[in-house]
Amino acid sequence: RSKLIADFAVPSERITVAPISVRCNAQSVTRDVTKETFVFLGVGRLVKVKRFYLSLKAFSKIAEKMPKAELWIAGEGEERGELKRIITQKGLKDKVKLLGWQDNLAAVYAQADCLVLSSDSEGYGLVAIEAMQSCLPVIMTDVGLAGETVVNEENGLVVPAGDKDALGQAMLRIFLDTGLREKLVKGAKLAAGSLPSEEEVWELYVKSWEKALRLA
Repeated sequence: RSKLIADFAVPSERITVAPISVRCNAQSVTRDVTKETFVFLGVGRLVKVKRFYLSLKAFSKIAEKMPKAELWIAGEGEERGELKRIITQKGLKDKVKLLGWQDNLAAVYAQADCLVLSSDSEGYGLVAIEAMQSCLPVIMTDVGLAGETVVNEENGLVVPAGDKDALGQAMLRIFLDTGLREKLVKGAKLAAGSLPSEEEVWELYVKSWEKALRLA
């Protein structure tokens, strides 16, 4: 992100990078470890840039190899009708759930086993942090905080944006490989735990303003 700002000829000494503080009350919800279904979860506005249809199509290609897997999508928006069409077309009515708007995402994360973020672009990617705080492995496209907070093979799996096959293979890996899931969850907990608190983020903001004024 610092490089992106520097591309606009902003001197590096004026740049401060501060992550967004995230609170989703993940610890207040108990995960159901007895359920048999493996749940891939997508969260966000149902709009084209989020490309939930990519997750759907990737899932449809590998669904037969994951008989106990489901894909849930939490969110509302203009693409809902198109997603329903694809679900019907691919014969996935029993495997895919459109949950609509959810007021308590922590409870939804607690029922899931993996977050799938298939966006073409993200300003940051809050849902990835929320999922990591909820001890979920993350599969995401190479956008937003991918490479900075979500590091491929360390605390998540990062695939090229728009690559349906790579997304599907990552989903299959997560489903089949218990050791990989445990490794990524451990990494996710460490990464989420190392993020600054809300108070520390505000301190970074204040310091950045003070530095900007001092160098103006």
